[in-house]
Amino acid sequence: MNTNDPRYELIRRCRDGDASQEERSQLEALLRSDRSFREAYVRYANLDVALSAAPKSREMPPGAPAESAPSRKGWLSWRPLTAAAAGMVLGLFCAGAAWAVVRPQQAGPQINVALLEESFESPKTHWQQGFPTQAGIWGGERVRGVGTQSEIVPIDGGVMAELAPAEGTTLSYLDRIIDLRGYPQPEAHERRQIEVTASFHAAAPGFKERYTLRIATFGEGPAEIQSKWVNVPWREMDGGTLTLSKRGLSTLADSSGWQTLSVVVEAPADATSIVISLAAGRLESSAPKAPHYLDHVQARLLISPRTTHLRRRFRWAAPP
Repeated sequence: MNTNDPRYELIRRCRDGDASQEERSQLEALLRSDRSFREAYVRYANLDVALSAAPKSREMPPGAPAESAPSRKGWLSWRPLTAAAAGMVLGLFCAGAAWAVVRPQQAGPQINVALLEESFESPKTHWQQGFPTQAGIWGGERVRGVGTQSEIVPIDGGVMAELAPAEGTTLSYLDRIIDLRGYPQPEAHERRQIEVTASFHAAAPGFKERYTLRIATFGEGPAEIQSKWVNVPWREMDGGTLTLSKRGLSTLADSSGWQTLSVVVEAPADATSIVISLAAGRLESSAPKAPHYLDHVQARLLISPRTTHLRRRFRWAAPP
């Protein structure tokens, strides 16, 4: 469900108490009959929680549903009918979905906000040559959006990113910077994490492939990241980053289909920027070079209570 879908306006009107009885009944009917709409409703509610928790002096980054901050009342102050509809949504989902929206007061809130949902469908997708110099764009060497290639079908939608083989290295890279300013900050008792997932596919079967997914957080703004990333080996990046995490996958020659990687990194309160770096190539340098494909890249910001471990003390008494 995209942000231009008129049903978002229906959610907003019901949330703010501006909807008619007919519109409220329409919302209930949609929630009962359309699973994708229920999922979108929960994501919208999560974002509303995040916006109400964000500092009022900051603006939300581009891409979030537009609405002025003063009119946001937050999830817990939604009008009774909308709250009842939300309860119905949570009843239709498993318990895990309920936790994604709000947790009991004693545990503190958990925020789950989409930072990036990229399937490369937009014809306006901007590909910068080399590492990106600003947030919100993709940077790479000889990257383009393509449709189905031979029998390789995009995993989500009708377009995927094609990475042409690199000339001087084994892997081809696609990078993106996300600006964290304006997104919710963790409280002292909470931790903030970034979870990223991406799917990879080789152009031709019969070869061993190598895929990597790297995330790093920085205290600097997006314009200052390039010098800290380009030509800096991963093993030497500790000094310039706040946190970093990596997941790699080496496939066998008979592997087929889309290969999905997922990685989570801690994002401390002073983290200003995130770099997401995706790479694909042949595992063996002697193998013939060929394109690789990327699709369904997602990044989410998660804020949850820190786990506390209680110590139990036992008093031993001698038997009577």
